[in-house]
Amino acid sequence: MRLFVTVAVLVAAFSVLAGSSRAAVPGANEVAAVLRGVPQHGAWLGKPTAPLIVVEYVDLQCPFCARFATETLPPIVRDYVRTGRVRILFRGLAFLGHDSVSALQWTFGAASQNRLWNVLELLLANQGRENSGWVDRPLLEGVARSVRGLDVAKLRRDAPRSGLMIASAAAAAKAANVRGTPYLEAGRSLARLKPVQLKSLEARDLAAQLDRLLK
Repeated sequence: MRLFVTVAVLVAAFSVLAGSSRAAVPGANEVAAVLRGVPQHGAWLGKPTAPLIVVEYVDLQCPFCARFATETLPPIVRDYVRTGRVRILFRGLAFLGHDSVSALQWTFGAASQNRLWNVLELLLANQGRENSGWVDRPLLEGVARSVRGLDVAKLRRDAPRSGLMIASAAAAAKAANVRGTPYLEAGRSLARLKPVQLKSLEARDLAAQLDRLLK
């Protein structure tokens, strides 16, 4: 399994998007409810004062990442992120193919507007069959228009410029010896991260580990 893609390939794989339906994509209300009022800054979700950092590595075509987004993350955001105990950093990877690249660029493109997590969760909620072309213009634009306060025109400009963020995440994954996704690390600072060993994708499994780390 090859994790890393050059910035040049990533940029070349992205096509400028224009026009779309304004209808909200499936999951828009649910994602908005989970994230409403939770601070976002770039790729971060949660309050900067949170005592525990969790780093999440994701390929947007990974089916286990989609399960994590829809089943595991909502109660973790509710009980740990919203309450100020945990802050999560997204590190996106694109090792599964061309649809991973397009989805990741669109996701990182929303970082400058502090809406990355909304786009990320909506793309995962609407995940299609691997490299089937499911990451197409109507989906990307539909996701963008489903996020309240997101400037779609700015997102179109920013997405092709996300190469440095993608390269940084890939470098971090290589240093952490990430072999698959979702992959989690946690610690009191980015300099003190350790792998989180999950037995399942159930929220209670991750919650038990977070409780232990917060003691």
